[in-house]
Amino acid sequence: DLDRICQAGFDPRLGGQSTGRLFGRGTYFAQNFSKSDLYVGSRPFGKPSGTMSVLVARVALGQAYRTLVPMNDIALPPQRLGTRDPYDAVWVRPKEDGGCVDHAEYVIYKDSQAVPMYRIRYRHDESC
Repeated sequence: DLDRICQAGFDPRLGGQSTGRLFGRGTYFAQNFSKSDLYVGSRPFGKPSGTMSVLVARVALGQAYRTLVPMNDIALPPQRLGTRDPYDAVWVRPKEDGGCVDHAEYVIYKDSQAVPMYRIRYRHDESC
């Protein structure tokens, strides 16, 4: 619910409830608006109608683990080599870079890593 996110922030524990968890339970972000647009409306990947909303957020990735493959069962990023500490986020590479998604994705696992900045409301043109 966008109103809840705008008031209380993102909650990675809720990630993937309606659309899956290809990169674990976290909060997913995209740099391309077209990627985010796939998930709006009552039916993700359906043709949205009416007024839609998307959030623009400031996201702190820190040291991100770069992956080319799905990581369905993770609850936090993999461990950094030579340490006991996990990476701060996961950066999913797009297919054009050898990855497994159409557009780059970024996944965080702590609520303190992202702040909603703007809410953009829009409608699709009939020709979309």
